[in-house]
Amino acid sequence: VDIRVYDSEKFRLVQTNLGHTDSVRDIIHIPERNQYVSTSWDKTIRIWNEWKQIKKKVTVCKHP
Repeated sequence: VDIRVYDSEKFRLVQTNLGHTDSVRDIIHIPERNQYVSTSWDKTIRIWNEWKQIKKKVTVCKHP
């Protein structure tokens, strides 16, 4: 069973987390830690890192 994370602005899949072997029961987001926690019927608890968009640095060069 996988947990899929989508970019809410562009409506595209940005992360897929695999690990649970049965249905996910609950999921909670912990913004202070940039993580979320999921529990499953397979009797496991998983801690996932939150997806972060990488901001690209753009350098503008001026030619004389």
